[in-house]
Formats: sequence, C-alpha cells, structure tokens
Amino acid sequence: MSFRLLFSALIIISAFSSRSVFSQDNNEVKHEALAEKIYLQLDNSVYTTDKTVWFKAILVNASTHFRDMASGVLYVDLINSNKDIIDSKILRIQNGIGSGFFELDSSYEMGDYLVRAYTEWSKNFNNDFMYETYIQIYPERKGFDVKDAIANIRKENSSKENINLKAELNPNILDKTHNNEVTAIIATKDAIDTVFVEKKNRKYILDYQLPKTTNEVSIKIIAKNGLSYKTSIYPNKTGIDVQFFPESGDLVDGLTSKIGFKAIGYDGLSREVEGEIYADDQIVATLKSNRLGMGHFMMKTIDKQQSYTAKLKEIGTNKVQTFSLPEVKATGNVMRVKQIKDMIFVGIESNYLKTERIALKGHTRGYPYYSQSASLTDGRFIFSIPNKEFPDGIIALTLLDSNNRPLAERLFFNENLRNRIGSEISLNNNQFNKRDKIKLSVSFEKNKTTKPISSSLLVTKSDVIGSEDYNSNLLSYLLLTSDLKGHIEEPNSYFEKDSDLNIDDLMLTQGWRNYNYSSSRMKLPYKIENWLTIDGVINPKKKGLDDQVELTLLNLGEDYAVLSQKVPVPGSFSFELPDLYGFAGDIVIQPAGNKAKDKDNYAIGIIDKTPWPVHFNQNNISSFKELTEIPEMIENYQMQKSSLDSFYLDNNSVTELDEVILTGYRMTSKRREMYERYGPPNVVIESRELMSKTRDFNYGLYDVLQRGFVDKITITRSGPFGDLKASSIQGGKGHANIVVVDGKPVMPWDSLLVQYIRPKEVTSFEVIDIPKRFARLYRQLYPQATMPPLTGSIIAIYTKNGIGLHGAIKTRSNVDIRQKRLFSEPKEFYVPKYGTDSSLDAHIPDYRSPVFWQPEVTSTLDKNLSFEFYHSDDIGIFTVIVESISYDGKIGYSTQRYSVGDENQSKE
Repeated sequence: MSFRLLFSALIIISAFSSRSVFSQDNNEVKHEALAEKIYLQLDNSVYTTDKTVWFKAILVNASTHFRDMASGVLYVDLINSNKDIIDSKILRIQNGIGSGFFELDSSYEMGDYLVRAYTEWSKNFNNDFMYETYIQIYPERKGFDVKDAIANIRKENSSKENINLKAELNPNILDKTHNNEVTAIIATKDAIDTVFVEKKNRKYILDYQLPKTTNEVSIKIIAKNGLSYKTSIYPNKTGIDVQFFPESGDLVDGLTSKIGFKAIGYDGLSREVEGEIYADDQIVATLKSNRLGMGHFMMKTIDKQQSYTAKLKEIGTNKVQTFSLPEVKATGNVMRVKQIKDMIFVGIESNYLKTERIALKGHTRGYPYYSQSASLTDGRFIFSIPNKEFPDGIIALTLLDSNNRPLAERLFFNENLRNRIGSEISLNNNQFNKRDKIKLSVSFEKNKTTKPISSSLLVTKSDVIGSEDYNSNLLSYLLLTSDLKGHIEEPNSYFEKDSDLNIDDLMLTQGWRNYNYSSSRMKLPYKIENWLTIDGVINPKKKGLDDQVELTLLNLGEDYAVLSQKVPVPGSFSFELPDLYGFAGDIVIQPAGNKAKDKDNYAIGIIDKTPWPVHFNQNNISSFKELTEIPEMIENYQMQKSSLDSFYLDNNSVTELDEVILTGYRMTSKRREMYERYGPPNVVIESRELMSKTRDFNYGLYDVLQRGFVDKITITRSGPFGDLKASSIQGGKGHANIVVVDGKPVMPWDSLLVQYIRPKEVTSFEVIDIPKRFARLYRQLYPQATMPPLTGSIIAIYTKNGIGLHGAIKTRSNVDIRQKRLFSEPKEFYVPKYGTDSSLDAHIPDYRSPVFWQPEVTSTLDKNLSFEFYHSDDIGIFTVIVESISYDGKIGYSTQRYSVGDENQSKE
C-alpha cells in the first residue's frame, strides 16, 4: 500500500482511536514564552519633515497575548542610518496600552530611519522581542534634484578579485559654497570606510575598490554645511539564489518527501522562478514559485544513489541556473503535516524504526499544549489533533524517540478563528466632498470575550498604505512576524481573504531554526519596570557617620513631590516616582534636614539606565523604494506644503522661506535646534550686553530687561504680587508669548519662575516673532485650547548650565539638581471643526496627515464605537483602519474605504 493511501486510511482510524494528551508541563515552557511582545501601529511609513509620526503601543505576554502582565514603561527611539538615537520617548503603559509621537522638522536628513521599542524586561531576550520597523523621511519642500548629488555610478576596470567602483560626487547640490574636498562614507555589510575625495578638473570623482563578493554598498557624502545624501547600490545584480527545505529537515532514502523552496535575488528580495528537478538526467518533478519566490513540490521514493539537481530560471528571463538539492540521508524520518477541516494530522514515516515507541510534542509560542506517545506500525503512524486545542498561530511540532531525543521538527500555522474578533466599519456615506463631516461606527462580533477591548482608529489616504502588505498590522505581527526571525515579505497578505499565498510554504521555508521559541529557561537579570524609578548609591565622605540615613527626593515642577526612605550607608536606593510627564524633570536628592554639612557628608550617585545597543539592519528596508525614486506621494506632500507656505505669506507678509542673515551670530547646537524648528530670532541680547545693564542688586532677569532694554522687549506686571511677564514688542491683542529655556518649553505652571533667572546664568536672550510651528507648540503647552492664537512669539533664553529653567534659578551651590527623563506627555490629534466661516480654521488650508487618529479607545463587545470628524482638503481614496485587542488576547483587524471629491470641480 502506498503511503498516500495509508495516510488517507489512517486519518479515518486515528480520528476515532487516537487519544490526545494535552500538556501543561511548566518544565517544558521555553525561555521566550516569558517575554512580552511589543507592537507599534504607525500612521505611515513615509514622511516629510513637516509631519508628525503618530504611534500606538501594545504590550502583551508573548505566549498568551494577554495584556495583564505587561510592563508599565516603554522606551521608543527614532534612529538614523548612522545608528544615532535622534529622538526618544518614554511611554506610560497602562493595561498594555500607550501612545506617543515624534515631531519631525527640517533638521532631519532625508533617508531611512529605524523606529525601535523595548522595555527593561525585553532585554532578557536579546533582540528577539524588541520591536523594530523602518520609515523613510523626505524634505518637506521641493528643491534641487537631490539624486544628482551622487551620479554616474559605474564599475570600471574590475578584476577577478575586486570591483572598481566609480561615481561622480556633487556636494554643491547640497551646499552651493562647498569647495575643496568632500567626505564620502562607504559602507558594506562587513565594513565602513571614510574617504576624502579631492576636486580635480572641477569634479569630485570617487574611485573605490570593493571585494568581488560585495552585494550591497551605500555611499554617503557630507557637504560643508553638514547636509548629507546617501544612496545604496548593488554591484552584483545578476543571478538568483535558491534554497531547499525538506519538510521535516532531511531527504531520506526510500521515503517520499514534501520539499519547500525559496528564491531570492541580489538584494535579498524574492524572485519568482520556475523549472524542473532532475535525478541524474531524468525529470522527477516540476516547480513554480508564487510571486514571493516560495513554493513546494513532492518527491517520491527518494534514492540515495542518485544525484538531485534543480534547473531554474527567474520568470521573465532566459538565464537557467543549476542548484543542488540537500544530501540524501541513508537513514532518517519524515514528518508530514496536513489539516483537514478542524483536525491536524501528523504522519510519521521512518526507514529504520519499525515498531518502536515515539512521541509527538506541540508548542505554541513556547508553551506546551500537546504530548502523545505511540508505537509505529511498519515504520508509520498518524497523530490526529483537534485544532481548537491550540491557540491561533504557529505550532512547533517535535518528533522524539523513546529516549526523548528529537528525530524531526516542523512548524505549522494553525488558523483558529475562535481567537479573533470580527469587526465591521460602517460609514454614513461612501462618497464625500472636502471638509464634509464623516460619521462612522465600529461593531464587533459578539460572544468572543467579556474582557475590555482597546481599539485604534486610523484614517489615511489609501496610497499611504497602498503597500500595507509590506508592513505588519496587529494581526499579522502578533501571529506571524513576531514569532519568526528574519524578514517576512508582505506578512499581511497571508491573512487576507482569498489570498494567493500559502502560509504553509512560509512555514516550510522560514524554517525551524528561525522560530523565536527554542531556548531552555535562563536567568532573567532585568526586572519588569512598572513605573519610573530613580536608582543610585550613597557613600560617606568621612568616618564616624551614621550607618543609616534618611534620604529625601524632591521633584520640582507642576507635580511637586517629596519622597523619603531610610537607606544603609554605604548602600543603594531606589525611589518609585509617581507618574510624571514632560521631557525631563528636575530632581533633588539629599539627606533629610536643612544643615549644609549634612548634605556635604555624603556622595550620592545616580545609576542611569543605558539605551539598548542599536542594530540598524539595512536589509530589512526591503519594501522601500530607492531614495533616488521619490514617490508621487512625497511630491503631493511637498505641493501641499508649498500651498500652506503661500497662504501664510499672503496673510502675514512673512514666510519661513525668507532668507535671514544673522551677522556675528554664533550658531551653537542649541541655537541651531531652535533655528531649524522655529526660525531665526528677530531680537538677540547677548550675555555681555545683558551684564552691562545689570546692577549688583536686582530681582532677576526680567527686572534687568525692564530697566535696560525697553526698545527690544516689553516687561509688564500682573497679578496680586506684581509678577513680571515678558512679551514681544511686536505683539498686540491676541498675540501669545511662549518662553523656551535651553530648547525646553516652559510649562504654564512654571512661567512665573522665569523672572527669577539670574542674569549671570544667561548666555543669550532672544525673541522669535511669527515662528514656524507656533500653533503646534501652543497646543503642546495648552492641549485644552480649542484653537491657537492668531499670532505669537517665542522668547528663547539660553543658559550656562544648558539644562533648562530650574538649572538657571537654583540659588544654593550645595543643592544638586539632576535631571530625570520622564514620561512623554500625551498629545491630542487635532481635527478642525468646520461649519462656521468665522472660525480661523475655515480659512487655513487643511492637508493634515493622517486625516484622523484616535489611538486609545476602550470598549466591550456589546457596545459599538462611534466617531465623528471633518475631512481635510485632500481628495482621493481614503482607508479607515481599526485594530483591536482584548484584555485576554483576542485580536481584531478591519478596514473600510471611502472616496472624496472636489465639490467645486463637480459643479463646474
């Protein structure tokens, strides 16, 4: 009897006679099952420098997907291709949910950026459970054709050992004043080299040798003004590589095997192939991949005496390449897995074991769910498992002998829809005009869970997510991407209805060794962080002091707090902070008491948590276009930005494009940051000028300005105590003033402290009238405001300490003010409310992206979600995306589209 007939017969028998034993042996729980998965839902993957990167964070247990054991603190970093952390947020996570944002500006270079998220707990699992995704950032305005900064890349006079790479570098495209040599950084997978290219015959010609085996190289040039441009090229653009994966690990003599295969090109991306399998000169099988280069074929009665090869070609080409299949083993076992309706059947066949005892074990996400032993009959047996006994997701099946030694391994995807929440999006229409009010509701499939559900609602233009298959959504990430190592192309496609992709081909080719759950239990040195802490050590400075001291922590700012604890000396301490928000807080730690000598008797050190090392993997940016091919979407963003600039130019007689020359202005890093974000200052009072008007006795900075600089700044008194406030001389009714000290906005509750800054601590006092992004800054400080003021100014103060307001007003040298990073302040996504022409918003061009964003909405299955918002001025096709996860790990994902036209055009 053939194995195929035996397999069919045994399916019927085993369905009745086979008895499953479902294991919950904690000794078999894998190390990684204790991890937590981190998922970020971003509003986009491509941005211009005037946009905001919005994101929602979801933390769940890696094995169960429950949210109850999640950390309370999440670190989210924005990292450039030089592996520099250029922005970082600390998110407060409650019940596994949080949200945040990155504010971009024109100081960001064009290129690829890594968004990374991790917790202290996830450090126990290396990089396997750190969330990483890549985005692209482009300039907000049209300008020079940046792709010509590196042009005419070619190979010349290459040898057998080396590739001689040549390129024409044009730094003057980035900086018109650039002269002499240009810095070029050459990076391959194995090395980074910096070279200096001199100008000859009015040209900068890069001439560089690379090893012949180099598949990818990036070239970056840096102009004199600091602007840079980078592009990647592939010197070896020919040929494909094909790998073969026997279903359970090996090709075995005399047995039939299912073999998966995957074809990739020079850039690591899939290639669609077709061809034949040969046993010596005879064709024994044919194959054709899916569009992602994957597929499988069957080989019957494999013979160790024969040599097996594949002759394949990439579809669309005529070049045939020959590849060898894996070596045939003389003895071994084959494990074949097949699902029929609600049953999973695992067929075992061995060419050397005949009646011995074997065992099959099944894990999902590192947790044991199934264990059964049986005796082979003539080297064969079939296990049957109801698929409902496994959670939704990847099953790791292991075949063991009677001594508990692994014989074969296989991954299989179990589609258990019982663990998914169906949701449906309803709109009040499917065709709208600009600025129309849109009403939508979300209803959930009933009886899936009684636990609370956290949902997010994202509305964005469809071409933004036109390639959404390339980036994971909540469903594909939790069930697929997070469980397999390595890059998965189009992960979402495997979960679409009527998908043309077979997820079992992915299980075969991604391979057991790429599964994230394979380690035995290990130590867990990093603890779950439920709140922010201040950790440190205290040591005596002299002998004879008490061996215990009461230590006090004072938090300055709006959330003023005093914490104290008794600690051994010498010893360590840890203060659990209340939920404090802001970029950084000023903290004072000192022994209790007011005597100066008490504070001087002890040395107190703070232990800072170090960021996790950066791993910027260029190969994972596979879904993006080359930087030299600016997408149509970016051009649309740039046109919208130009329209907005024109509006402000026409209405305010000022534009952020105006060229401003600052004579004698020393551009420090803090000043450059303010310049790039808000624009040039209109008033500059340097330290020397300020001190020349400062008397020995004064009440602080504003007192000096009021007496000596009435032509540059307006100082007024207000309130019952006659507090001083500063405002621009350009201001009037409806003009707002915001104070920024060392680049940090002064919160409203701290505004009265600015007057007490000591003049000798100030290096510069400046005023920026009609700044860029003023409305954005205003909403950050006053989130409850319905709309920003018509005009405004920024009062920028720079101090010697450079650490902000409290560092400039401390009055006693023995008070040591330290800074502690706090939770990032939440920011509400602003949507204008149209309907009255009298509102300011009615006259401002509206090109917000996304159109709507609501990251944290809590509900239950028996309650529909309802939303109302006004559409923008953008037209086209738009997509509504709802992602949901219940407290007990049930997942929901749904989308709906609508179109927006131009009412005025339709009337014409």
